[in-house]
Formats: sequence, structure tokens, C-alpha cells
Amino acid sequence: MAMTNLDTVRQAIELARAAGADEAEAYLARSRVLTVEVGSGQVETIKQAEDLGLSVRALVDGRVGLSYATDFDAASLRRAAQRAVEVARASDRDACAGFAEPETGAPAADGFDPEMDRHSADEKIERAFAVERAAKEYDARIVLTRRVSYRERVVTEALANTRGIAVEQCNNLCGGSAMVLARQGAEQQVGGGMDTKRRYAEFDACAIGRDAAERAVTMLGATDVATQRASIVLEPRMAAAFLGIIANLVRADQVLKGKSLFAGKLGQAVAGAGITLIDDGAYVGAPGARAFDDEGVPSRRTVVVADGVLQNYLHTTHTARQARAASTSNAARASFKAPPDVAVSNFALQAGPVAPADLRANVAHGLWVRNLMNLHTANPISGEFSFGANGMWIENGKLTRPVRGVTISGNLTDLLLNVRGIGNDLEWQGAMGLSIGAPSLLIEQVSIAGK
Repeated sequence: MAMTNLDTVRQAIELARAAGADEAEAYLARSRVLTVEVGSGQVETIKQAEDLGLSVRALVDGRVGLSYATDFDAASLRRAAQRAVEVARASDRDACAGFAEPETGAPAADGFDPEMDRHSADEKIERAFAVERAAKEYDARIVLTRRVSYRERVVTEALANTRGIAVEQCNNLCGGSAMVLARQGAEQQVGGGMDTKRRYAEFDACAIGRDAAERAVTMLGATDVATQRASIVLEPRMAAAFLGIIANLVRADQVLKGKSLFAGKLGQAVAGAGITLIDDGAYVGAPGARAFDDEGVPSRRTVVVADGVLQNYLHTTHTARQARAASTSNAARASFKAPPDVAVSNFALQAGPVAPADLRANVAHGLWVRNLMNLHTANPISGEFSFGANGMWIENGKLTRPVRGVTISGNLTDLLLNVRGIGNDLEWQGAMGLSIGAPSLLIEQVSIAGK
């Protein structure tokens, strides 16, 4: 009888114990990615990539070592186990080293959609073509489409450790994207659209194409504005991009290293009233939904900020031991070759009661932000930032003209404290294992540098 994934990881930890490990953990991952890229009505690329491997982490006298195998025969698993023990013996001792404890009441997250496998490759190629057609049909000024794609990803994971955890899960999702060029006279503008869904039937190819085209066409004729302090309204995609910065600041590893402006601020107000941030790996339908994190800890809901007050940081088993806290089920691995690190699962700002059009209607002068650039330059310790921005200028609640080439600058803490309106239009951005959800946000008193 063929070995199952759980049989394989159980065998690997027993081999590690036999090689001298005090404790051991084995993590197996199988991933399959399909990417279809089209352009000018022709298929440009079809790629199907598969990745398969297993890592063994061994704990020896308070030291941890990792090794991995890409073949699962007994000899390969034994070599990986022995190598993990050797690496552990040569590593530094870590008083907080160890593996996760088993828990009861694990969620039965419905993260797999069997319908994706029932459709042919030709149907999936047609989905990519549908994105491109929708963009071109939106407006005659769309003269070029590029990076038009449809993609799918399926990941199966199994994990066992010598403390009693033995879990397996399978998740999949599909998505698409497009980058298009609009031309009017000598002027050109670029627009992009993208979306990711956990259910094959919920994917809307035409919506992605229309979104990309609308963004490109709307920016034709864009100019800058005078330097001033004004309101901004972040659309959901840009609000999610901003929240991605905040997500890194509540990672316990960053906090413990002193690389977060939120370090030492548990119980303090770090955002405006009404701001509630939640990480929930079991949030049904979100791109990052999963039953367990990458240490086998059941997914859970963690309130990070409640009504503006910082409540929790996000932890793995290791950071939790360092901070004398509990894991929040936020362990993630870049691949089977890497140890787990802290990462959000489904990190979201709780939606408010206001329609996005009504948020803009309350703005006397300001910018509806539809694109932010250079977000990686924000200083995680001081909170200082300077982002490039494009969008539509608002006058007396009305969208008036496209704006580009401006800079939004300030401090992340001030930005969070100056949120004055939260939309009811929460959207998810991201992919499997890591996604951000956000509604539109109205923020007042922001420095906008233009001409």
C-alpha cells in the first residue's frame, strides 16, 4: 500500500529521533501552479510548475537544525533527518526553541474547490482571453494589452511533530490580472486590474479587464495639484496596500527586534476610534483561509487592534515563547526549504457603515487615491513615509479631474489617528496563506506635495 502524506511525515520524525533528535518536526508541501498568459489574441505562455519537498527540523539540546528532501524514499528521508540533527548540533542554543503543541477543536476550513480540476485547459485559456477582450472593448483608446493572465494554485501540506501534531490540508485558488495601455494623442497611461478567488465559479474575467481599462482611460489628461494639506480617500486596493505596512508592524518577530513603531504599545491607542484590525486564518472565502498554520496550529481569530487600541501582536510558537504569550497561528513558510516565520493569514480592517461615494461626498478638497508607489520606503521604527500617488481630485464632494505625480508624506501613526470614515466595501487582496482585506478609508489632514 502506498504511503500517505501523513505516513511520510510521521516516518521522517521517527527517523530524526533515531538519528539523535530530542524532538522533531516534518513538513511536506506539494504545490502545482498553472499560468496562462495571452496578448493580442494569441497565447503567449502556458506554464505548469510543480514543487514537492519535505523538511525536517530537529531539536537537539536546545538547538534546532533543518534539512530537506525532494524524494520521499526511506533513504532520502533518513539522510534529511540525519542532516537536520547534524545542523542542530552545530547551531547556537536557543532557550525558546521547540515545536507546537497539539490542540483540540481544529477548524474544518473549506479551502478546496474541486470544480477547478473539472475544467479543461482550453476553458482556462479562454478565461485569459476574456480578460483581454473586456479591456479592449471597454474603450477604443485601449491600444495595448500586456501581462494578461489567468492562474491557479493548488497546495497540499502535511505536518507532524513528536509532540503529537499530525495534520493535513489542501487549498486552491484562481486569479487573473491585466496591464493595459490607453493612448490619446501623444499621451499614454497605464492601468492594471487583478482579482483572486477561492471558488472557480466566482472568478469574473471581464471585471478584471474592465477594471484595468477604466483605470488607464481615467488617468488620461492627468496633471498635478498645488502643495497643500487635504483629505485623501483610499480605495480598497490602496487601503489594503497601506494595511500591508501595518501588518508587518504587528509581527511579533519585528516587535521583539525593536523594528516596529508599535513595540511596547500593547493597551495603547495607536489608531483612531472605530479602527478594528483582525487576523483570521479561518475566514471563509478569503484568499488566505486555511485550517492550520505552517506549524500545525489551528487557525484562529486574533483581534490586533480594537477601536483604535493595540490588543495583540501576531505570533509563531517561537516568538510566543520569547514573549511569554501564545501562538496566534501565524506561522508561514516561504517554501519547504525554510523554517516558519511570522506572517498574517487574513488581515483585515473591519468594514464600516458608509458607502464609498458618501465618503467622497464629505470631502471639500482632497484626493481619491487609486495608486500608491514606493510603499516599501516607509520607516517601520519612526513611521515616517513618503509615497507617490495618482488618483482623482475631489472638489466639494465631486470627482473633478485626474491627478498624477504627487507625493503623500507624513507619519503612519498620524495617518491611523486621522481616519475619519470607513467604507462598507471591504475587498480582499493577496493570495494563499497571506491576504489583506480593506474597505475605502477617509483620512484627513494629509500632506500632499505637488507643484
